[in-house]
Amino acid sequence: MRFIHTADLRLNAAGHAALPPEKEKKRAQELTECLKNMIEGAEAEQVSGILMLGELFDRDRMFPHAKAVLFRLIREHPDLLFFCLPESEEALRAMTADDPLPPNLKLFDANWTQFRVENILVSGIVVREEELEALYESAVFPEDSINIVLLYCPDGEGGSRVEPARLKHKNIDYLAVGPSLSYHMESMDERGIAAASGSPEGLDYAEEGPHGFVVLDVDPKEKRVSGHFIPFAKRGLYTVTVDIGGAEDTEEIINRIGEAMDARRIPETSLVRLVLTGTLDIESGKENDRILDAFSPFCYHIELDDRTVFHVDRARYENDASLRGEFVRQVLADETLEEKERITVLRMGLQAILKEEVTA
Repeated sequence: MRFIHTADLRLNAAGHAALPPEKEKKRAQELTECLKNMIEGAEAEQVSGILMLGELFDRDRMFPHAKAVLFRLIREHPDLLFFCLPESEEALRAMTADDPLPPNLKLFDANWTQFRVENILVSGIVVREEELEALYESAVFPEDSINIVLLYCPDGEGGSRVEPARLKHKNIDYLAVGPSLSYHMESMDERGIAAASGSPEGLDYAEEGPHGFVVLDVDPKEKRVSGHFIPFAKRGLYTVTVDIGGAEDTEEIINRIGEAMDARRIPETSLVRLVLTGTLDIESGKENDRILDAFSPFCYHIELDDRTVFHVDRARYENDASLRGEFVRQVLADETLEEKERITVLRMGLQAILKEEVTA
C-alpha cells in the first residue's frame, strides 16, 4: 500500500518573487496544476491516500475559489483518500464553512482524530505550541497497528516546533511534520521514521533547494514503512551571489555573473535572485538594466539585489585641473550631503561629464 505525503500547497499564491503580472497569474495557476498532476500520478500508481499538511491556501488571494478547486479535484478522484491537517483552527473553520466536505476528504481537528485503512491507523491533530509539551507526554498509539501520525506546528521562521525525538517509543511508524522549507527525513527509533516533505513548489527564495513530495511504501504483513523523496517542482528557486568588486565596466560584471551562473547549472525554468556584492570605483561602469537583459533569456524570471558600494579615491582628484576634478572636489567638500546622497550625486555627475547614460 502506498501514500503520498505533501505539505503547504498554498493554492493560488503567486510567491514573493517580484514577478510581472502575467507571470504572477501563471505562477498561481501552476500551483493548482501541481496538485492536479500529483493526484493524477497518485491514481496511476495506485496510491491509497494523500497526506496533506499545513497551508493549503494563500488566504489573502481568492481563498473561496482555491477551496472550490481543491474540493472539485478531491471529488473527481473518489477512490483516493485525502487526509488533511490544516495549519490552524482558523484554517480548519474555513475548510468546513459553507461547502459540504467531499466524502473522501478526511479532516483532522483540534482533538486527536483517527482514520483506519485496513491495518493502518492515520492520526492527526491541529496543535498549538502551548499544547506540545502535554502531547509529548500523552501521545501513544496501538502497538499492533501501523501508525501514521500528522503534526503541524510552525515556529514562525519557516520551520516546525515539533520535536520528533520527543515522540520516540510511541509506536509511531511514520511521523509527518510541518512546516519545513525543504525535505528532511530522520530515524525516530528502531520502529519509526519522521519526515518533513517541504512544499511541492517553492515560493520564496528562502525555500531554495529541491521540492516535491514523499512516497510512503507500507507493507501491512511485515508492519514496515519506508519513504523516499520524489522531486516534482516545475520551477526551482536560486539565489546567486557574485562579488563584482574591482570590476571596471558592465561587460566584466556580466562575465563574472555568467561564470557563477554556469557553475550552478541553473535550468531555464527557474526563478533567480542575483545578489551583487563588492566595492567599485566611483567611475566604474555598472548598468543594472544591461545586466538583467543579459541573463533574462536564460531563466524564467530574474531579479537583482544590488548590494555593491562605491569608493572615491580622493587622491586621484586633488590635483585634477579638469571639470571632472573640480566637480568631485566640490561634491566631496559639501557638508550638507549625506554619504549616500554624495555617492549618488558623484555617480550621476561623472556619467554626465563623461557623456555616459545617467543611471545613478
